[in-house]
Amino acid sequence: MKKLASEKNTGIVGDEKDLKRRRKVFGTNIKPTPPNANIIESIKQTLQEVLWLIIGGTALLSCLCCFFIGKFQEGVEGLSIIVMSLVLIAITSVADYVKDKKFIDLSNHVMEEKIPVIRGKLGATQSISVWDIVVGDVILLNTGEMVPADCLIIDSFELKVDIPDKDTREIVQMGLNASVDDPILYAGSLIARGQCKALVCCVGKMSTRGIKAPKMPTDENTPLQNKLKNLTM
Repeated sequence: MKKLASEKNTGIVGDEKDLKRRRKVFGTNIKPTPPNANIIESIKQTLQEVLWLIIGGTALLSCLCCFFIGKFQEGVEGLSIIVMSLVLIAITSVADYVKDKKFIDLSNHVMEEKIPVIRGKLGATQSISVWDIVVGDVILLNTGEMVPADCLIIDSFELKVDIPDKDTREIVQMGLNASVDDPILYAGSLIARGQCKALVCCVGKMSTRGIKAPKMPTDENTPLQNKLKNLTM
């Protein structure tokens, strides 16, 4: 802790000059940015619907047969069906794109959290944004809170940690006794039980989480959507 100019009970100095120096040397705890919504992906997702495949395939086959045998009037009707299908696909894709964009924006808003840190000569506890912490900060974590950066445990009480996979967000280690098995808390882990005091060691792109969030599961149907789809088939 001395190399980071931090103390167990008082943390860092925490004035503007100290924070600026730490961000310059160790980096900033940048919020991970998920990939933006993609209109092309929305179109691909819409085209995978069985209903559009059936309508488009039937209309195209009917159109080709009519033109082949010389019934041009019926062939034009088939073409109109294809055009209308393309228009509806475009409208559906745009609606899905807007929905996905709003979902990503909402997810970014949810990531805004406060965390108690110990700063200053008197060791006072103050709440700051998780994206404002710097290397050397002493933070306090309780049950249900997310670890905001790679940290080293200083003190803990009945601490159990759930560690997710950084790509899939699925829990790969549940109930890990971090203070005994591994004194390192990795960014993105969840405090499943207990509480601890920890020293921030790596932030932003230098942490195990990095600055690129995994792709949001916007192309997955909800349980209600799956039930409605089963009813229509």
